[in-house]
Parts: sequence; structure tokens; C-alpha cells
Amino acid sequence: MEWETALPPNGQIRQNNKALFSPVKVGGVEIPNRIAKSAMAEGCCTEDGLPMPRLYEMYRRWAKGGAGLLITGMAHVRQGHGYTGREIGIYNDGCITGLKSLVDLVHFEGASKIFLQISYAPPQIKRSTAKNIGSFAPSARLNKTTFLFDKALSEKQIYEIIIDVAEGVRRAKDAGFDGVQLHAAHGYLISQFLSPHYNKRTDAWGGDVFKRARFLLEIIREAKKRVGSEFPITLKINAVDGAKDGLALPESLQMAKAFERSGVAAIEVSGGIGEVGLGFYPMRGEIPWDLSKKFLMGEVPAPVRALLPLLKLVIKMESQKVSFIPCFHYDYAKKFAERLDIPVLCVGGIRTLEEASGILSGSKVAMISLARPLVREPGLPKKWADGLSTKASCTSCDRCFVKIGLKEELRCNCKA
Repeated sequence: MEWETALPPNGQIRQNNKALFSPVKVGGVEIPNRIAKSAMAEGCCTEDGLPMPRLYEMYRRWAKGGAGLLITGMAHVRQGHGYTGREIGIYNDGCITGLKSLVDLVHFEGASKIFLQISYAPPQIKRSTAKNIGSFAPSARLNKTTFLFDKALSEKQIYEIIIDVAEGVRRAKDAGFDGVQLHAAHGYLISQFLSPHYNKRTDAWGGDVFKRARFLLEIIREAKKRVGSEFPITLKINAVDGAKDGLALPESLQMAKAFERSGVAAIEVSGGIGEVGLGFYPMRGEIPWDLSKKFLMGEVPAPVRALLPLLKLVIKMESQKVSFIPCFHYDYAKKFAERLDIPVLCVGGIRTLEEASGILSGSKVAMISLARPLVREPGLPKKWADGLSTKASCTSCDRCFVKIGLKEELRCNCKA
């Protein structure tokens, strides 16, 4: 099976719990333990991308909660080009002051390091945003997220985005972040350049594996020109897209090796794009009917809304693609770790101390990442370290995920 997971026996897991709480280096930055808070959009910024008090409070709790590395939700490098309209902004130098305060708070409250995740979300954005800023992609195609027709980016536009992302990395360093993570997964623009499902270009930016990787390699090169070789630039990439003609493991491994040679300090291994499983493929779990209906009512064009009574049937069918199983990216992360000499982070479906420790003891994976469990329990890593808990209480209901798309703050909305 594609998602089949094989973890070491429980006895071996118990003997290796200490590894989870040992330090690890990402580039030149020492992370105090092997638990990362993976990125989720927080929805706690103004429409200009400036932090509001709730964002500081959220990260204060995570810093005190014991995760060794905090990775922020995706920061946008062009004003108005975010996914929800409430994400962190890093599009000009005016964004630096508020983010420096966030970094200082995290460093004051605990031993955690903090990386800024940087993303260029279009063309996988809300329909209203795409209509406002234009709909562009690596190749011309019908956008199944916005129901608009994407125009192919010109080479001039490609270079402009590369510079925007590289400048975002420079601003992150100026704000004091310990490193950055470039979001190259889940069907956002960098991910689309990597994927044969989206990238049908026949010029120097598409075709074989390395031409499709060029966009990201150029971003890394331009960023390093601005921040130097010591500042950690890490990636989140798909091992697989989940689409039949999408990025598959052999190619993603080839790309990862090229990114390692370019100076990337670590890679978090994920999977899935927005077109698969109604966008739930990257995290798996439930597809909440009530919230999904509310979201789609605001996103699909009027002629399509007449089909919404069929949504329950669609959700039932798509739920089979995203049903939850533990550690669903482990097998992929394990293969990445075998191929690479830089730290690999495994994210997805890790819910117990035994699973987290077992991933480290059963492979060369360097760190594990938690997202939804830390939304519900910010202090879960400390509970594990202190022996107060062995299992996350997160039910993978995915209500937090859909609420973000409804422009609400990130919080646990589980009804259980």
C-alpha cells in the first residue's frame, strides 16, 4: 500500500524515547529537541499581514510548550497575495518590526528556535483573491481550485517572483528568525513548478526533473546571495502529489538531492495538493460537512452552486482518499533520510510518544513535526518530556483547517 507504515516494536521504541529530546543541528542552528511545530496558517494578522496580539499569545504558548522548533504559518511576499488574507506578511521592510517582536518573545519564553515559513500561494488561492490579482501559474490551464483559467507566467514574471521570495528570506533574517522554510509543497506555486501535473512548460522552466526544479533552485541561489551560507534555508516539499500524473517519489528524491547540493539545510517531507481529496490530502482525517459546505458556498461560481446538494456524496467519495492512518508520511520521510545527508523532518499523523520515538529509532529521520495536535495541546511536547502524557488528544477532525479558510483564527474547533 502507498501509505503503509512500519514502525519498530514497542520495546525498541521505549528504549529510544531519549533521542526525541536530544538536540539536533539544522545548518549551524542547534535545535534543543527533535519535535517541530509544523506550519499552519494562524489567521491572526491584519489584512496588511501585520501581527495582532493573538499571534504573539499563540507563539508564547508554543514556546512554553516545549517544541524545539516552531515553524510559522506561510508568510506572503506580495501584499494581498496570501491564501486567507490574514497570514503573516513579509512583503516589505515595514513588516520586520512586528516580526522581530515575535521572534524576541519566542526566544524569551523558552529554548525554542523559530523559522519563518515563506510561500507564494497563488494560483492556489481563494477565488475572490485570484479575480482581484489575476490568475497565473507555471502553465495555462483550468484552475480547479478557483474555477478560473490560469495564464502561463512569462519569464519576466518568474524572475520577479524569485526576487520577491529571496527578499522575503532576507527580511526574515533581518527580523531575527533562526532560519526559514520555503513552502514547496501542497500545490502552491513552487510546488506547481516541481510537479508534472501542473508544469507543462517546454522552455527552460519545465520538462525534465531538473528543469522543473530550476525555479526553486534559483530562489535558493538568490536568497543565499542576500543572507549568506550560514543562515538556514529549509524546505517543505511533496514526496508525492497524490494525483495520477503528479510528482512521484523517484523524481522528488532526485530533486531533494539537488536542493541539498544547493545548500538547503533540512527538508520536511509532506505530500498532496489541493485538487486531491478536496484539499485534505496533505493532512488526512475527517472532512467536516457543515464547514466544507459553508466554505464552498463562498468559493464556487454561481452556476456550480446548483450542484452543492451533491456535496455530501462527493465528500463521502473523497473521504476514502484521505482516511486517517498513523504516521502516513513516514515511509516517504524514511527514504528521503536514507538518500540525504541533511536533517529530514517527518510530518503527518504522528499522535503518540511511541510513534514519534519509533520514527527516530527506526530510521535516519532527524525530527518529527506536529501541527494539529499542537493546535489542541500547545504544551504536548513538554507533557511527553515530563511523562505526563503519551498520546495527543487531537482527533484529526480537521475543523481547525477549514476554519482557517473561513478567515477565522487558528484554534481547535473539535466537537469531541
